[in-house]
Amino acid sequence: MDKKRSIDAMLSSMGHKSSLSDSDQVDTGEGSSSLRGWGDVGADSSVLGTLGAGSNRYRHLGMMHIGGQYRGLSHPGTANANILPQYGGITHPSILPPLEEFSTAEKAGGHGIFIPRTTSLNYADVWDSVTRMDMPLFWRIPRSGGRTVQAVLGKCLGAVQASELGKDLAARFFKAQTLTVHTNDEGYRYVNVDTTSATGLRRAKQMGVVSIESTSPVDVVVTTLFHDAAVIFDEIHRGRAFALFRHPVRRVTSTYFDLVDESNNDIERDENLVARVRTMSILEYVQSDLSDENLVVRFLTQDYEGTVTAQHVEVAKEIMRRKILVGITEVFDESLVRFERYMGWWDVVADNEHVLECQREIVAATDGRYGKPHVTPGTVEFHAIAEKNWADIALYNYAKTLFHEQASLA
Repeated sequence: MDKKRSIDAMLSSMGHKSSLSDSDQVDTGEGSSSLRGWGDVGADSSVLGTLGAGSNRYRHLGMMHIGGQYRGLSHPGTANANILPQYGGITHPSILPPLEEFSTAEKAGGHGIFIPRTTSLNYADVWDSVTRMDMPLFWRIPRSGGRTVQAVLGKCLGAVQASELGKDLAARFFKAQTLTVHTNDEGYRYVNVDTTSATGLRRAKQMGVVSIESTSPVDVVVTTLFHDAAVIFDEIHRGRAFALFRHPVRRVTSTYFDLVDESNNDIERDENLVARVRTMSILEYVQSDLSDENLVVRFLTQDYEGTVTAQHVEVAKEIMRRKILVGITEVFDESLVRFERYMGWWDVVADNEHVLECQREIVAATDGRYGKPHVTPGTVEFHAIAEKNWADIALYNYAKTLFHEQASLA
């Protein structure tokens, strides 16, 4: 049996293999709840808007360290047989094949799927109990609300980040052997490591972002490199991954309008790329090699050159199902509370009116950014983006399913 057939057989045996083939049509959300049903970011403020200090509705079972206030207790009651059937009917997680067995390539970045063993070993399964030794990792998918999550963590909760904020310091003091905490002009606290490259992440491991003695000042790791970041953790000090997933059409549209917006100085941009894109319509941009093509599926399968197939989608689903606490950008406030409850941060928010108000203000300010122009379902532009990103749309639709199923975890 060849590698592709054996992987298909494994996926099928786990009960969540879809009937999707490479040429099947994918629900793009046009005319259904897949896109418009979620509403815009911040459109439903019922969660953050009605819960205040002292609320018991979202009282969490455990505590994690935030800004020196808490270091976690266990997270009882999440890993039980009542939850597991929601995840493909699996009642014994130990019988699941290791994720690395889905690999069809010998290394990342070539033609084929590559899942490193460290992903299986060093990231906790979402249904496993949270322990005080675990470290939250926010997998930041571009143009999906990640900066807003970082703002809440940094400005409201006072979390110390290992993130891109430390990139310049890590480069300037590359011989440093110890972690030091710094504060930028916006009030974010961060350490002197670079999480934007594989080399930087290995260096972060050496410097003790996750330490055996639990002496690390870091509260949360933030990176776009999901698999590479697994090296920071180990089987005792596991990574707890969480991420926001946004409808791919909106994500691509957001990228385009940010590039052509002459007043936007809020992101680091390649000026040569900006100059090229500003000469294009959005349709020309989508049809060029400058726009995303199934970015999230490629990130999860680490196949950046080959043709994305239905097999890539199913492997990406399985990684997400096991290892990632899912949030949906289009229901941002509910997703944010989900993250905070699961990680043990919600009590810090609910018991402090200043923290809660800070969070509300940041989410409200985000509404304006996500209110930028977007393409309308039924247009040529919408269909062009959807067709080019068919695999990411399939994964996004699955993310919405997981979002509902994972409600019992927090």
